[in-house]
Amino acid sequence: MSKQIDSDRAAELYSAALRDISANTIGQALRYFHSVPPSALLKDPDKYFDEWFEIVDEARQRAWNIGQAYYRLDTAIWTGTTPDDGTGELLTLKQLWIYFLKRIGTKKFRSSLPNSEISLTDSVWDDYDLDYSRRNAASTYYTRAAYRLKKFEDASRLKEFVDKDDYLKQLDKVMQTVTTDMARESQRLAHNGGRDAVLQGAQNTKAKRVGYLRVPRGLYTCGFCIMLASRGAIYNTKASAGLKGVGREYHAGCDCEVRAIYEGQTLPAVNKQAEDAWKDFTRTKGGGASDFNKWWAEKTNE
Repeated sequence: MSKQIDSDRAAELYSAALRDISANTIGQALRYFHSVPPSALLKDPDKYFDEWFEIVDEARQRAWNIGQAYYRLDTAIWTGTTPDDGTGELLTLKQLWIYFLKRIGTKKFRSSLPNSEISLTDSVWDDYDLDYSRRNAASTYYTRAAYRLKKFEDASRLKEFVDKDDYLKQLDKVMQTVTTDMARESQRLAHNGGRDAVLQGAQNTKAKRVGYLRVPRGLYTCGFCIMLASRGAIYNTKASAGLKGVGREYHAGCDCEVRAIYEGQTLPAVNKQAEDAWKDFTRTKGGGASDFNKWWAEKTNE
């Protein structure tokens, strides 16, 4: 039971830290794109990509570091081992807690487990991949911001007559859409830093697990993610639980994490609630994923 208490608390703290990073990144992105004149972005899209990328990658790297600290702690709780962080330093469980809490900026937590020594296993992480982060961000930015504005401009040029005031008004509307969209995408890219760190640990560790499950963590979760969460720890590979192709399986605004489940560990309450929702749907209505998504949206808006 003590292991369960510590593991659940670590997961809660980890998720709360990533939600804070996500919220801050959304705010920064909104302020940034509100300050950018659309005509300026059209003229020099590369300049504004570089400035925006600094905001996103700083948040992503912080999430990455927190994800590593969380994964090391949770693995230690359940297995008595933890991956080397590259220093080769032997640690106790208390020291892993202190390191994790320092990463998330929290000090208040008392472990229910004894302060045992933790055995080191081989490191499971590569160095932080800045090029990978930049490529993902560039794909998002040039598709959802630069291209969208350029498409509007090109369409306007094809018209025989364009009223300047109307053109500027419509351009501002497009920029409002870009700003909202890029704020949501900024959240996804930043949050994925933590997910990537946990993913690398899950892919490379030798620690034995029962399986994996998808865990919703926010105030609202879409029907598709609830459906995945309802299946519990039936996933026996990282890919089937949503760990393959990092970033693609998490939509903008997604609050889900993929969590390893160890022998003796109980599933989070939110997954049982998701299972109950799916059973309720199949009993009262029935249908596929799209039907459940619609049903869930209607149910949560009641």
